[in-house]
Amino acid sequence: MKRNLILLCSLFAATALISSCAQDAMEPEVDAAATVAETRAYGDKTPKVMMYIEVNDTNPLNTMLYRMNGEPFIDITTIFAANIRANGSEPALWLNDNVTQLLIPSPATSTTTGHYKYVQPIRQDGGKVLLTILGDHQGVGVANLTAANQAKFAKILTWAVEEYGLDGIDFDDEWSKYGENPNFPTSVPGSFNGLIAHLRDSLDAHFPNDHKLITAYHYNDATNLSSAAVGDMDFAWTVGFDPNLYTSPSSPWINAKWSAQMPNMNYTFSTLQLNQIKNRSAQSKNAGMGAIAGYDMRVHTERDPLPALQKIGEGVLAIR
Repeated sequence: MKRNLILLCSLFAATALISSCAQDAMEPEVDAAATVAETRAYGDKTPKVMMYIEVNDTNPLNTMLYRMNGEPFIDITTIFAANIRANGSEPALWLNDNVTQLLIPSPATSTTTGHYKYVQPIRQDGGKVLLTILGDHQGVGVANLTAANQAKFAKILTWAVEEYGLDGIDFDDEWSKYGENPNFPTSVPGSFNGLIAHLRDSLDAHFPNDHKLITAYHYNDATNLSSAAVGDMDFAWTVGFDPNLYTSPSSPWINAKWSAQMPNMNYTFSTLQLNQIKNRSAQSKNAGMGAIAGYDMRVHTERDPLPALQKIGEGVLAIR
């Protein structure tokens, strides 16, 4: 699999920070070794680099193509997105057709399709893979779950992490349409906090020797999380996509769990903007930020991510 997918074809910049074979992994081959779901430690590099991948039209394996000193440059690949939906008065996990193809083997006995093909190669290469949970216009989301539903949805998500060989769960509290489903309250105080607590307990119990990540886009109810919930989480991604954006965390978040920047990777940046990304990345490194995030990384033939990734690398390494 690696011989076909990961080709260190060319080096960029005098410092040779990041390389790419410039061939997008739209339908890469995956060998039988992908059935092993062990995750290598993703190292001591900080800040971690996380990329949201819109999997309706982009293959997550593309994140493997970008290397730094022979190692994966992108530490966390986040599949965007699965959905929280209503099943009567209870929450349910929904996968659209594209996410289903990425995660569920077909046929069920296959070890070369679904997550074996699109998730495990990234993990075997040393990366982490998360699944984003997004609202879906059904009047249910992370902010209006009763105590019973908090525990129930945490169990569902833990099952998904195990079933699909994932490294954790990411939350994006958007498009839930709170108040529009009579089977759910408009809001439940502490709902998201309770869900995080249940999910952390459940993940730790099911994976005692493999820490699973819990992260969130810092938007809507994610801005109201308690100190206890933040303590159970690993990262939050700042809101906004401007290349010059840099937002420091507010309590209870701390720098080590925060991404202060999130450039929109589906954009052709000017030289000025690329230098802004570099400078903000250096600022993140110097401040001890835990992560640098990017949104909507595309295939290189549509919107080449390499220039922005290169500047992130230059910024992080310039003051190493």
